[in-house]
Amino acid sequence: MIITGRRSERLNTLAHLLSKKQGIRVDTLCYDVRNQDEVKAAISSLDKNVSTNISILINNAGLAIGKGPIDTGITDDWERMIDTNVKGLLYVSKRYNSNL
Repeated sequence: MIITGRRSERLNTLAHLLSKKQGIRVDTLCYDVRNQDEVKAAISSLDKNVSTNISILINNAGLAIGKGPIDTGITDDWERMIDTNVKGLLYVSKRYNSNL
């Protein structure tokens, strides 16, 4: 199993818990889905034996900010949400698919 996220401490804690409870190997990749270069570098860093055996991708990055009225909305919030929820999903899906 490969788990990813922006916070390495949380990833490592979760990896340890999953490994201990499920008796499985858990690899972690720490990156921000909004950054295409980080996505590419992190996924490219996977061991070839791991990356060629990926059969399921659960792509679950999400962010909900800037939910107020449009006329008082903060465009930077919208950009951050779109970068995470749309572009991040596309960057990760593309990279995992091309890594297979």
